[in-house]
This record gives sequence, structure tokens and C-alpha cells, in this order.
Amino acid sequence: MKILYGTELLKELRVQCDNVTSKFWIAVHFIGSEENIRKIIGKQWLLNKSLSIRLLLDLTHFKNINPEVIEIFNKMGDVKLLKGLHAKVYIIDDKCILTSANLTETAFFKRYEIGVLLEGAEAKEVIDIYKKWWDIGESINSDLGKELINQALLNQDSISDQLPMLWNLPIDLDCFES
Repeated sequence: MKILYGTELLKELRVQCDNVTSKFWIAVHFIGSEENIRKIIGKQWLLNKSLSIRLLLDLTHFKNINPEVIEIFNKMGDVKLLKGLHAKVYIIDDKCILTSANLTETAFFKRYEIGVLLEGAEAKEVIDIYKKWWDIGESINSDLGKELINQALLNQDSISDQLPMLWNLPIDLDCFES
């Protein structure tokens, strides 16, 4: 595990992206413009037609997701929506970067972000979780995916009401005392 922050986070992500050979999977909450994501992740993933490319997005803030970039990812691979996704995961081949940074100029150039580079068994665990999320995500090309996008565009103000309850909080908060 390697801790990354500031320009080291950007540099490590870019090095990994520039050397991608088989798998390029991303899960983010927000995604920026084509010009800015090329500055962040380069273009190698666009040139290698044999890559497995996946983009997993939340749709509760759909107005903060660039539709042109979604279309590029959709043409190159697959895009799915997962309501309530807030993780930022960059999987490049058998490595993974878990970070607070969305795929935006703001995240990589204007915010204090941090991440970790994982390899081996640690990366495999994250990849397995990504696969689970991918399996329950909805393709943007499906009728339901298109309906979810339309709903998200219409209902931007009531975001927390749109999210499903995933886990229950404990009834007794004393369970956290030592």
C-alpha cells in the first residue's frame, strides 16, 4: 500500500493509466470535461481497443456528470449507474487506487485529496467489490437506465430522499462505548 496525495496522487494515477494493458475500471461520483479527464488519465485507454473499460457512476448528482464523457466511455466500453455510489475507485489492470478524488479538474487541481495505491490481495478485494457493484448497477443503455437518468435530471433537489436505505444503524448507541 502506498499513500498518495497532492501531485503524487495525480502522477501515480497517470503513470498507471499510461501503462494500462487489460482493465480500466472507474467508479466515481462526479466526472469532468473531456479535456480535463485527458489531463488526468491520459489517452492510452482510448487507444487500446482490447481494454475492458467500465465506468460506474452515481446518478443522484447527474448534473455534475459530463454527458459527452459518458458517451465516450459508453462507446469504448460500458457505463452503469448505481444510485448512492460515493466511492472513488480507479482500477488499472490488477492495481487499484482508492481516493477521495472524483474524476474532475476540481478534485485533482483545486482540492486536498488523498488516496492509496493497492496491489496484490488488497487490490483483488477492491476489484471483487467493484464487480459486485457492477452487477447491481443499471446500464445507461437499458430502458430503466434511461428512465433513471431522466428522473435524476428532474429531481436534483431531493437527493437524500432518492437514496435507498442500505444498512441499519444500531438501536443502542452504547454499543460504541468502550
